Amino acid sequence: MSDAPLTDITGVILVGGKSRRMGRDKAFLELEGKPLVERLLSVFKECFSEIILVGDNGQRFSNYDVPVFTDIYPGSPLGGIYSGLYHSTNRSIFVASCDLAYPNSAVIQQICSLTNGYDAVVPVLSHGFETLCAVYSKNCLPAMQAMLEGGNHRIFDLYPQINVRSVPYAQLAIADKDGRAFLSVNTPDEFDAVKKQGRVIMNTITDKLQVRSKIWLEMDGEPVFGQGREILLRLVQKSGSINAASKEMGIPYRKAWTYIDAMEKRLGISLVNRLKGGSGGGESTLTPEALMLLEQFDTLQQGFQEFVDQKFQAMLDQLNVSGGKDDQHQ
Repeated sequence: MSDAPLTDITGVILVGGKSRRMGRDKAFLELEGKPLVERLLSVFKECFSEIILVGDNGQRFSNYDVPVFTDIYPGSPLGGIYSGLYHSTNRSIFVASCDLAYPNSAVIQQICSLTNGYDAVVPVLSHGFETLCAVYSKNCLPAMQAMLEGGNHRIFDLYPQINVRSVPYAQLAIADKDGRAFLSVNTPDEFDAVKKQGRVIMNTITDKLQVRSKIWLEMDGEPVFGQGREILLRLVQKSGSINAASKEMGIPYRKAWTYIDAMEKRLGISLVNRLKGGSGGGESTLTPEALMLLEQFDTLQQGFQEFVDQKFQAMLDQLNVSGGKDDQHQ
Protein backbone atom coordinates (compact mmCIF):
# COMPACT_ATOMS: atom_id res chain seq x y z
CA MET A 1 0.00 0.00 0.00
CA SER A 2 1.00 3.62 -0.45
CA ASP A 3 3.02 5.21 2.33
CA ALA A 4 1.24 8.56 1.89
CA PRO A 5 -1.85 9.23 4.04
CA LEU A 6 -5.13 9.23 2.13
CA THR A 7 -6.48 12.69 1.32
CA ASP A 8 -9.93 11.60 0.08
CA ILE A 9 -11.06 9.58 3.12
CA THR A 10 -11.34 10.97 6.66
CA GLY A 11 -10.41 8.85 9.65
CA VAL A 12 -13.15 8.97 12.32
CA ILE A 13 -12.71 7.60 15.84
CA LEU A 14 -15.80 7.09 18.00
CA VAL A 15 -15.03 8.14 21.59
CA GLY A 16 -18.55 8.02 23.03
CA GLY A 17 -17.42 8.11 26.64
CA LYS A 18 -20.18 5.95 28.14
CA SER A 19 -18.13 2.72 28.50
CA ARG A 20 -20.94 1.18 30.56
CA ARG A 21 -19.69 -2.40 30.28
CA MET A 22 -16.09 -1.47 31.00
CA GLY A 23 -16.93 0.78 33.96
CA ARG A 24 -14.31 3.37 33.02
CA ASP A 25 -13.30 5.41 29.98
CA LYS A 26 -12.09 2.90 27.38
CA ALA A 27 -10.30 5.57 25.37
CA PHE A 28 -7.68 5.95 28.10
CA LEU A 29 -7.13 2.31 29.03
CA GLU A 30 -3.39 1.74 28.72
CA LEU A 31 -2.11 -1.12 26.59
CA GLU A 32 1.62 -1.61 26.11
CA GLY A 33 2.29 1.78 27.66
CA LYS A 34 -0.17 3.87 25.60
CA PRO A 35 -3.88 4.73 25.91
CA LEU A 36 -6.05 2.90 23.38
CA VAL A 37 -7.08 6.17 21.71
CA GLU A 38 -3.45 7.18 21.31
CA ARG A 39 -2.58 3.82 19.74
CA LEU A 40 -5.43 4.27 17.26
CA LEU A 41 -4.48 7.88 16.52
CA SER A 42 -0.91 6.82 15.71
CA VAL A 43 -2.15 4.33 13.12
CA PHE A 44 -4.73 6.76 11.72
CA LYS A 45 -2.01 9.37 11.16
CA GLU A 46 -0.27 6.86 8.90
CA CYS A 47 -3.48 6.35 6.93
CA PHE A 48 -5.41 9.63 6.79
CA SER A 49 -4.65 13.33 6.29
CA GLU A 50 -7.84 14.33 8.11
CA ILE A 51 -8.78 12.77 11.45
CA ILE A 52 -11.70 13.68 13.70
CA LEU A 53 -13.08 12.32 16.95
CA VAL A 54 -16.80 11.99 17.66
CA GLY A 55 -18.22 11.81 21.18
CA ASP A 56 -19.02 13.77 24.31
CA ASN A 57 -16.69 15.45 26.81
CA GLY A 58 -14.34 16.62 24.08
CA GLN A 59 -12.04 18.27 26.62
CA ARG A 60 -10.72 14.78 27.41
CA PHE A 61 -8.71 14.96 24.19
CA SER A 62 -7.39 18.51 24.43
CA ASN A 63 -3.78 17.26 24.40
CA TYR A 64 -4.08 15.51 21.04
CA ASP A 65 -4.64 18.47 18.68
CA VAL A 66 -7.47 16.65 16.89
CA PRO A 67 -10.96 18.14 16.40
CA VAL A 68 -13.70 16.59 18.53
CA PHE A 69 -17.36 16.83 17.50
CA THR A 70 -20.35 16.07 19.71
CA ASP A 71 -22.81 13.46 18.46
CA ILE A 72 -25.67 15.06 16.55
CA TYR A 73 -27.78 12.02 17.45
CA PRO A 74 -26.18 10.79 20.70
CA GLY A 75 -26.38 7.32 22.17
CA SER A 76 -25.44 4.86 19.42
CA PRO A 77 -22.63 3.91 17.03
CA LEU A 78 -24.93 4.72 14.10
CA GLY A 79 -25.27 8.26 15.45
CA GLY A 80 -21.49 8.48 15.75
CA ILE A 81 -21.01 7.40 12.13
CA TYR A 82 -23.61 9.95 11.01
CA SER A 83 -21.85 12.73 12.92
CA GLY A 84 -18.48 11.74 11.50
CA LEU A 85 -19.83 11.83 7.95
CA TYR A 86 -21.61 15.12 8.57
CA HIS A 87 -18.47 16.87 9.80
CA SER A 88 -15.99 15.26 7.40
CA THR A 89 -14.67 17.46 4.59
CA ASN A 90 -14.32 14.33 2.44
CA ARG A 91 -17.05 12.30 0.77
CA SER A 92 -16.07 9.16 2.68
CA ILE A 93 -14.88 8.19 6.15
CA PHE A 94 -13.22 5.18 7.70
CA VAL A 95 -14.71 4.71 11.15
CA ALA A 96 -13.39 2.80 14.14
CA SER A 97 -14.24 2.69 17.82
CA CYS A 98 -11.66 3.83 20.36
CA ASP A 99 -11.65 0.34 21.93
CA LEU A 100 -9.76 -1.20 19.01
CA ALA A 101 -6.77 -2.85 20.69
CA TYR A 102 -4.43 -3.59 17.78
CA PRO A 103 -5.28 -1.29 14.85
CA ASN A 104 -3.53 -2.37 11.66
CA SER A 105 -2.67 0.22 9.00
CA ALA A 106 -2.30 -2.41 6.25
CA VAL A 107 -5.79 -3.77 6.91
CA ILE A 108 -7.28 -0.27 7.06
CA GLN A 109 -5.63 0.72 3.77
CA GLN A 110 -6.80 -2.50 2.12
CA ILE A 111 -10.41 -1.78 3.13
CA CYS A 112 -10.11 1.81 1.90
CA SER A 113 -8.78 0.64 -1.47
CA LEU A 114 -12.08 -1.12 -2.23
CA THR A 115 -14.41 1.89 -2.10
CA ASN A 116 -14.87 2.58 -5.81
CA GLY A 117 -18.58 2.81 -6.62
CA TYR A 118 -19.83 1.73 -3.19
CA ASP A 119 -21.65 3.59 -0.42
CA ALA A 120 -19.97 1.43 2.22
CA VAL A 121 -17.18 -1.15 2.44
CA VAL A 122 -17.60 -3.50 5.40
CA PRO A 123 -15.46 -6.48 6.47
CA VAL A 124 -17.24 -9.76 7.18
CA LEU A 125 -15.83 -11.79 10.08
CA SER A 126 -17.00 -15.01 11.69
CA HIS A 127 -19.74 -13.17 13.60
CA GLY A 128 -20.92 -11.18 10.57
CA PHE A 129 -20.41 -7.57 9.51
CA GLU A 130 -17.69 -5.65 11.38
CA THR A 131 -19.63 -2.40 11.32
CA LEU A 132 -17.08 -0.26 13.14
CA CYS A 133 -14.01 -0.97 11.06
CA ALA A 134 -15.51 0.13 7.78
CA VAL A 135 -15.86 2.85 5.17
CA TYR A 136 -19.05 4.90 4.73
CA SER A 137 -19.80 7.64 2.19
CA LYS A 138 -22.02 10.69 2.46
CA ASN A 139 -24.53 8.87 0.24
CA CYS A 140 -25.51 7.08 3.47
CA LEU A 141 -26.53 10.26 5.30
CA PRO A 142 -30.21 10.45 4.20
CA ALA A 143 -30.93 6.82 5.15
CA MET A 144 -29.02 7.19 8.43
CA GLN A 145 -30.90 10.35 9.36
CA ALA A 146 -34.27 8.75 8.64
CA MET A 147 -33.36 5.75 10.79
CA LEU A 148 -32.06 7.85 13.69
CA GLU A 149 -35.05 10.18 13.68
CA GLY A 150 -37.28 7.12 13.61
CA GLY A 151 -35.52 5.63 16.64
CA ASN A 152 -33.77 2.82 14.74
CA HIS A 153 -30.11 2.56 15.74
CA ARG A 154 -29.25 -0.82 14.17
CA ILE A 155 -26.41 -0.38 11.71
CA PHE A 156 -27.32 -3.69 10.05
CA ASP A 157 -30.68 -2.20 9.02
CA LEU A 158 -28.84 0.47 7.02
CA TYR A 159 -27.18 -1.96 4.64
CA PRO A 160 -30.24 -3.02 2.57
CA GLN A 161 -30.82 0.68 1.82
CA ILE A 162 -27.36 1.39 0.38
CA ASN A 163 -24.81 -0.13 -1.98
CA VAL A 164 -22.53 -2.17 0.30
CA ARG A 165 -19.38 -4.05 -0.61
CA SER A 166 -18.86 -6.85 1.90
CA VAL A 167 -15.22 -7.93 2.22
CA PRO A 168 -14.63 -11.51 3.41
CA TYR A 169 -11.94 -11.77 6.08
CA ALA A 170 -9.98 -14.11 3.81
CA GLN A 171 -9.37 -11.12 1.55
CA LEU A 172 -7.85 -9.19 4.46
CA ALA A 173 -6.04 -12.01 6.24
CA ILE A 174 -2.75 -11.51 4.37
CA ALA A 175 -2.54 -7.98 5.83
CA ASP A 176 -3.71 -9.12 9.30
CA LYS A 177 -0.62 -11.19 9.98
CA ASP A 178 -1.21 -11.66 13.73
CA GLY A 179 -5.00 -12.03 13.46
CA ARG A 180 -5.71 -9.15 15.85
CA ALA A 181 -6.71 -6.25 13.57
CA PHE A 182 -10.38 -6.39 14.61
CA LEU A 183 -9.89 -7.16 18.28
CA SER A 184 -11.80 -4.76 20.55
CA VAL A 185 -12.16 -4.68 24.33
CA ASN A 186 -15.51 -4.05 25.96
CA THR A 187 -15.31 -5.52 29.48
CA PRO A 188 -12.68 -5.63 32.24
CA ASP A 189 -12.24 -9.39 31.67
CA GLU A 190 -11.56 -8.89 27.96
CA PHE A 191 -9.08 -6.12 28.69
CA ASP A 192 -7.28 -8.23 31.31
CA ALA A 193 -7.01 -11.08 28.80
CA VAL A 194 -5.56 -8.75 26.19
CA LYS A 195 -2.99 -7.39 28.62
CA LYS A 196 -1.93 -10.83 29.80
CA GLN A 197 -1.99 -12.77 26.55
CA GLY A 198 -2.02 -10.20 23.77
CA ARG A 199 -5.37 -11.48 22.55
CA VAL A 200 -8.81 -12.38 23.82
CA ILE A 201 -9.52 -16.11 23.91
CA MET A 202 -13.01 -16.33 22.49
CA ASN A 203 -15.18 -18.77 24.40
CA THR A 204 -18.49 -18.77 22.55
CA ILE A 205 -19.53 -21.12 19.80
CA THR A 206 -20.06 -18.21 17.43
CA ASP A 207 -16.47 -17.05 17.75
CA LYS A 208 -15.07 -20.56 17.43
CA LEU A 209 -17.08 -21.51 14.37
CA GLN A 210 -16.18 -19.96 11.06
CA VAL A 211 -17.66 -20.33 7.62
CA ARG A 212 -15.26 -19.95 4.71
CA SER A 213 -16.15 -19.70 1.04
CA LYS A 214 -14.37 -18.80 -2.15
CA ILE A 215 -15.57 -18.18 -5.69
CA TRP A 216 -13.56 -18.45 -8.87
CA LEU A 217 -14.46 -18.80 -12.54
CA GLU A 218 -13.19 -21.67 -14.67
CA MET A 219 -13.10 -22.44 -18.38
CA ASP A 220 -12.48 -26.02 -19.56
CA GLY A 221 -11.42 -26.94 -16.04
CA GLU A 222 -8.82 -24.16 -15.83
CA PRO A 223 -9.18 -21.16 -13.45
CA VAL A 224 -9.85 -17.91 -15.26
CA PHE A 225 -10.79 -15.36 -12.62
CA GLY A 226 -11.00 -15.18 -8.82
CA GLN A 227 -10.29 -12.98 -5.83
CA GLY A 228 -6.55 -12.78 -6.47
CA ARG A 229 -7.05 -11.66 -10.07
CA GLU A 230 -9.76 -9.25 -8.92
CA ILE A 231 -7.37 -7.61 -6.45
CA LEU A 232 -4.69 -7.38 -9.16
CA LEU A 233 -7.01 -5.60 -11.60
CA ARG A 234 -8.29 -3.23 -8.92
CA LEU A 235 -4.73 -2.34 -7.94
CA VAL A 236 -3.90 -1.68 -11.61
CA GLN A 237 -6.97 0.56 -11.75
CA LYS A 238 -5.90 2.35 -8.59
CA SER A 239 -2.21 2.82 -9.42
CA GLY A 240 -2.33 3.03 -13.21
CA SER A 241 0.58 0.60 -13.36
CA ILE A 242 0.99 -3.18 -13.53
CA ASN A 243 4.40 -2.76 -11.93
CA ALA A 244 3.01 -0.80 -8.96
CA ALA A 245 0.13 -3.27 -8.59
CA SER A 246 2.52 -6.24 -8.51
CA LYS A 247 4.66 -4.57 -5.84
CA GLU A 248 1.61 -3.83 -3.70
CA MET A 249 0.54 -7.47 -3.95
CA GLY A 250 4.06 -8.68 -3.20
CA ILE A 251 4.44 -10.67 -6.42
CA PRO A 252 6.96 -10.31 -9.27
CA TYR A 253 6.01 -8.06 -12.16
CA ARG A 254 6.38 -10.97 -14.61
CA LYS A 255 3.90 -13.05 -12.59
CA ALA A 256 1.33 -10.23 -12.60
CA TRP A 257 1.80 -9.84 -16.34
CA THR A 258 1.34 -13.61 -16.81
CA TYR A 259 -1.92 -13.56 -14.83
CA ILE A 260 -3.32 -10.73 -16.96
CA ASP A 261 -2.17 -12.31 -20.23
CA ALA A 262 -3.72 -15.67 -19.27
CA MET A 263 -7.05 -14.04 -18.34
CA GLU A 264 -7.19 -12.15 -21.63
CA LYS A 265 -6.39 -15.25 -23.73
CA ARG A 266 -8.91 -17.49 -21.95
CA LEU A 267 -11.69 -14.90 -21.91
CA GLY A 268 -10.94 -13.67 -25.41
CA ILE A 269 -11.13 -10.01 -24.38
CA SER A 270 -8.69 -7.24 -23.60
CA LEU A 271 -8.59 -6.29 -19.91
CA VAL A 272 -5.71 -3.82 -19.64
CA ASN A 273 -4.62 -1.03 -21.96
CA ARG A 274 -0.83 -0.68 -21.76
CA LEU A 275 1.40 2.21 -22.76
CA LYS A 276 5.08 1.34 -22.99
CA GLY A 277 7.43 3.17 -20.64
CA GLY A 278 10.51 1.10 -20.05
CA SER A 279 11.08 -2.09 -18.11
CA GLY A 280 8.05 -2.70 -15.92
CA GLY A 281 6.90 0.86 -16.50
CA GLY A 282 4.29 2.65 -18.52
CA GLU A 283 0.73 3.64 -17.75
CA SER A 284 -1.95 0.97 -17.64
CA THR A 285 -5.73 1.40 -17.57
CA LEU A 286 -8.59 -1.08 -17.40
CA THR A 287 -10.74 -1.60 -20.46
CA PRO A 288 -14.55 -1.23 -20.31
CA GLU A 289 -14.73 -5.04 -20.48
CA ALA A 290 -12.50 -5.33 -17.40
CA LEU A 291 -14.62 -2.84 -15.48
CA MET A 292 -17.76 -4.79 -16.37
CA LEU A 293 -16.09 -8.07 -15.32
CA LEU A 294 -15.18 -6.56 -11.93
CA GLU A 295 -18.70 -5.23 -11.42
CA GLN A 296 -20.34 -8.55 -12.29
CA PHE A 297 -17.87 -10.54 -10.17
CA ASP A 298 -18.57 -8.22 -7.21
CA THR A 299 -22.30 -8.81 -7.63
CA LEU A 300 -21.71 -12.57 -7.76
CA GLN A 301 -19.45 -12.52 -4.69
CA GLN A 302 -21.81 -10.39 -2.65
CA GLY A 303 -24.84 -12.52 -3.48
CA PHE A 304 -22.96 -15.73 -2.71
CA GLN A 305 -21.56 -14.36 0.57
CA GLU A 306 -25.01 -13.20 1.67
CA PHE A 307 -26.40 -16.66 0.92
CA VAL A 308 -23.60 -18.37 2.86
CA ASP A 309 -23.97 -15.94 5.79
CA GLN A 310 -27.72 -16.59 5.94
CA LYS A 311 -27.23 -20.35 5.98
CA PHE A 312 -24.49 -20.04 8.61
CA GLN A 313 -26.65 -17.82 10.80
CA ALA A 314 -29.54 -20.24 10.47
CA MET A 315 -27.25 -23.01 11.72
CA LEU A 316 -26.21 -20.87 14.69
CA ASP A 317 -29.83 -20.07 15.43
CA GLN A 318 -30.52 -23.79 15.64
CA LEU A 319 -27.86 -23.90 18.34
CA ASN A 320 -29.51 -20.93 20.08
CA VAL A 321 -26.35 -18.89 19.63
CA SER A 322 -26.47 -15.22 18.73
CA GLY A 323 -23.66 -14.01 16.51
CA GLY A 324 -24.52 -10.27 16.44
CA LYS A 325 -22.13 -7.69 17.98
CA ASP A 326 -23.75 -4.49 16.76
CA ASP A 327 -24.30 -3.05 20.22
CA GLN A 328 -21.02 -3.91 21.89
CA HIS A 329 -19.14 -0.81 20.67
CA GLN A 330 -18.88 2.79 21.78
